[in-house]
Amino acid sequence: MMCTGTAPTERRADTGDSGGPLFTKKDGKWVQLGLVSWGPTEITATSYDVNTDVLYFRDWIVTHKDSAFTDYVTSLTATNSAKTLILENLANYLYKTIKITPDTSTKHTKITIKSGTMKPYDFLIVYDGDDPLQNTMLAQLSGTLSEQSFTSSTVQGLTLAILTGKEGKSDGLIVEYSEVSDAGTNTELTCSTGYTACADKFYCLNNKLFCDSNQEGNCKDSSDEVKANCDKINKNNDTDNNDTDNNDTDNNDTDNNGTDNSNDEGDSNNTDEVEDDKSGDIRIYRTPVLLCLCLVLLFVL
Repeated sequence: MMCTGTAPTERRADTGDSGGPLFTKKDGKWVQLGLVSWGPTEITATSYDVNTDVLYFRDWIVTHKDSAFTDYVTSLTATNSAKTLILENLANYLYKTIKITPDTSTKHTKITIKSGTMKPYDFLIVYDGDDPLQNTMLAQLSGTLSEQSFTSSTVQGLTLAILTGKEGKSDGLIVEYSEVSDAGTNTELTCSTGYTACADKFYCLNNKLFCDSNQEGNCKDSSDEVKANCDKINKNNDTDNNDTDNNDTDNNDTDNNGTDNSNDEGDSNNTDEVEDDKSGDIRIYRTPVLLCLCLVLLFVL
């Protein structure tokens, strides 16, 4: 471990900084020295922050770095042969981006979301390009993920962003990816059920936040406060509710007629677990936090 700090109230780590990097400049270049670990609850003239000494773990990092192809992978290459990416048991507080670029410089990336489940307020976002800060969002998905495809409009490929919250865990998702010759032409923003795209298509907003009295979670262009948009959303919600009511009525009628709606005994056990054996398939599981240390190798070698 190593202690750091200057004046008691200046340049100190704070709550939420644990795991963050500690850098210093050496010969004009930034070099990582440690990882924020913990600090005092009360700042005094003699209190300091405590950091993990990265250099101390250098040999361990070098030994284990090759096995660090984990949740923290950030880029993949799409080829003519389709490959499968499987993410399971997603960690909390995750903000993960995966850039999928075509192997051939003149081709485009195509992905097909095969299946998946993201809990409420956890999202899979698809960007048209390799820079989420600048590129157009093609989809913002949550809940049960149905099969759907997206193709990049440029040779820069696609970027997947996965965001998870602090409570509960999403099961994950399965994505198939490859390179294709034809560019994508989709310009519409696909939103999850219960979400609607802002007029500027910058992102999707929960329907409950349109024309809300607290004005929380606003669209950047304020289109969520436009009455016409709210009336459209309310109409769609009413239609969905009516469909649900009708389904409930149908189910009640069926039950009253004496129909047995229970599943055949043992059906729930008849689903086989399928292992994908395509060449190049990738299965990614949640991994211990200690693998984060492997990422700092770039800064200490």
